[in-house]
Amino acid sequence: MLFFCSLALKTNKINFCYIGTGLYALSWGVLGLGLLLAGTEGTHYLRNFLKRHTFSVPFLSNVQKKRKSLEG
Repeated sequence: MLFFCSLALKTNKINFCYIGTGLYALSWGVLGLGLLLAGTEGTHYLRNFLKRHTFSVPFLSNVQKKRKSLEG
């Protein structure tokens, strides 16, 4: 989308920005369709896959809550 919008600025043709926005929306539509086709079994697999291959930074408030629950 950024590429097409920068191309629109350079060529002064707004249609390039519309094309970029349309392709971006289409990619989200394909993601949603894939999730619908995968069903609940596929989403469970995806959730487990993301848990194994990504990391999260714990928030300070969550760490403090866990410490309190472990202490008392």
